[in-house]
Amino acid sequence: NERGQNMIEPASFGKAVLCGPHTENFAAVMETFRAAGAVVEVADAEALSREVARFAADPAARAALGARADAAVAASRGALARSCDAIEALPPVRFGLVADPHVADLPDEAGRQYRLAAPRMEAAAKELRAAGARFLVEMGDLKDRGADEAGTLANLAAAAGALKAFGGPVEPVLGNHDVDRISKAQFLRGFADGLGLAEPPAAHASWRVGAVTFVRLDCDFFPDGRELDVGDRNHRDCTVPPEQLAWLRETLAAAPGPCVVFCHSLLTGDWDSVVTNGAEVRAVLEAAGNVCAVFQAHTHADALKEINGVRYCTVPSIAHDDGPYELADVFPDGRVSVRGFAGAPSRAW
Repeated sequence: NERGQNMIEPASFGKAVLCGPHTENFAAVMETFRAAGAVVEVADAEALSREVARFAADPAARAALGARADAAVAASRGALARSCDAIEALPPVRFGLVADPHVADLPDEAGRQYRLAAPRMEAAAKELRAAGARFLVEMGDLKDRGADEAGTLANLAAAAGALKAFGGPVEPVLGNHDVDRISKAQFLRGFADGLGLAEPPAAHASWRVGAVTFVRLDCDFFPDGRELDVGDRNHRDCTVPPEQLAWLRETLAAAPGPCVVFCHSLLTGDWDSVVTNGAEVRAVLEAAGNVCAVFQAHTHADALKEINGVRYCTVPSIAHDDGPYELADVFPDGRVSVRGFAGAPSRAW
């Protein structure tokens, strides 16, 4: 008696369709059928009885109504295929990725080419912008330690200045080295100043481009919920706190299409320094059912791993080897393509 059931199934068999007044659940279908003269609406049981008797006594009228109903359904057949074709024809959202620059005035150490990182990042930023990237994601550990606070802030200024060459939005993912000798607030303020932004970015955030939702996490917390602060270069028990997990769950639930998540430390649990509650974070991503990619960093090496249907792509460090970086395309249907530069691998899923 309330809102009813649509008439597509009987109409598709060429049957005459009668319905009551409660059609709110399929208003668009009703508009199509009314326009085609393919449905008879009745107000109550008495009217229904009268119309049934009329059509029972008039096979020609019954057949004509059924034929119009079948034609109305036929006109809409293939809508799903057409919608899928239209989605596949939509352009992807393209963005750039650079990871673990560790910009600093330090001699090379453990494969890190500290002094080359800023010029490499500036060149990569320009190349990615020229390739059509809508925004650039810096995956954490943007700078490394200076001799003191002033030296560390100078490293940050040099690194952020290199990113400014992108000429478009830059999203910072917080890494453990970003707070080695300065606070999180100092880092975000220095990042904003280096890029000429009026306000510092939030430590974690989400944004949407077309149908795709992007989320960057902040794992610079201890398991007890304390934020990493000045000198807390902790990298073995970084954590995504409960409040941020709840926010992540809500953000993914509200997304209209595929989602991409960024996190500095590994969520995959396959290294000696990972997000301690990575399994809990992964459970949120898996339950959402719409996460097409997770980009992570921290190890300085590239990797791709699938866990329960979610792919985790580790972006290599631009401070190592030939300075690798990546360009990613995310399509509205959830397909992902990653093109590697300077030795980074290309892959698609």
